[in-house]
Amino acid sequence: MAPGIRPRVLLTLGVAVLALLLAAPPPFAQERAPGDRAPVAKPLAGMPPPEAGGQLRTGCGTISAAIDCGDTISGTTVGAVNVMSSYSCNPGWYESGPEDVFSLTIPSSGLWSVTAMISGMSQDLDIFILGPAVCDSNLCVAYGDSSASLTDAVGGATYYVVVDGYYGAASEYDLYVDCTAPDGVLQGHVLDQVGPPCTAANVHVEPVGMDLGVDPATGAYGPVALAPGSYDLTATAADYPTSPLYVQGVVIVAGGTTHQDFTFPRPDVAVTPGGFVGVVGVVGIPFDETLTIINNGWWVMDWELHESPYDLPWLAIGQASGTIPELDSLDVDIYFDCQEEGEFSGELLLLSSDPCNPAVYIPIVLTCYSGGAAVFSDGFESGNTTAWSLTVP
Repeated sequence: MAPGIRPRVLLTLGVAVLALLLAAPPPFAQERAPGDRAPVAKPLAGMPPPEAGGQLRTGCGTISAAIDCGDTISGTTVGAVNVMSSYSCNPGWYESGPEDVFSLTIPSSGLWSVTAMISGMSQDLDIFILGPAVCDSNLCVAYGDSSASLTDAVGGATYYVVVDGYYGAASEYDLYVDCTAPDGVLQGHVLDQVGPPCTAANVHVEPVGMDLGVDPATGAYGPVALAPGSYDLTATAADYPTSPLYVQGVVIVAGGTTHQDFTFPRPDVAVTPGGFVGVVGVVGIPFDETLTIINNGWWVMDWELHESPYDLPWLAIGQASGTIPELDSLDVDIYFDCQEEGEFSGELLLLSSDPCNPAVYIPIVLTCYSGGAAVFSDGFESGNTTAWSLTVP
């Protein structure tokens, strides 16, 4: 003991120093204006997190409330409890202030974009998103000073939005959660009763004003991503009598695939025989053959029959135009009249409303003989003559 200093004096000095220490405010407990930081540097949001300084505390304690996408909640962490002080997504931020925790269940399915935002704070609050399913600071998936965003939130899963105080901060706040639904997918086929349309086809989507081309080999259109909602579709196929086709209220579901097919009924023309080649006649003796026009399609067919070249003097058509119902046929008489000897050729031109075969050419070759001829056939069918005999007296 130094000379002149008594034990009672030392005791008195020690008590005074201890009292001063107890009266001093703890470090970082003093109030700060928004944006003021404690002496320990806070890493920037979005930077790679530094190494954790110790074991992370887990568990959320009491869930303050449930919040839905689009909700705004006004709250305060003043008087709340500090359960979590560090988060796995950025353990360098020391969140020793009290926190509020909100459960957020993502709607539907697919992957959603979620942004949680806080504003109106008087102290330094931060925001974190934990999950899915378990509220645990080890499962931190997003963080920020005033907003935290997650681009792959699982539809139907529950996440936890945490408002926490940096270095003991506590404050009132406004919390808003925005959720953007994932796109759905639209795809399908445009067909007729035979296969893909034989002409250019298109699917128009409203209200987005989108045109989707149709693969001519398969009839497929899409897939195309669309925001969830209701859409009106219009399918067109050039020259098809049943075009356009409309479907309203096609629903696109978040994260789902919607199939919408279109089928264009159309006429489908055919003729028999395929030609009148090898037909034999006698000058002065008219005769006729039958042309059968067939509609194999699922739609009524309009047709016209013409001579080609125009107005052949040795040929006449019994019926020049008409309509044939779906899956039906019609017989048309074709008249021949040999006016002189020789071989004569031409065509019949059948025009129809079949968009895939609008013009059918039917070849004709007529051989005419003169005299008191007796012409007879041996196994003859129009357009497929197997034998002809001619006897001249």
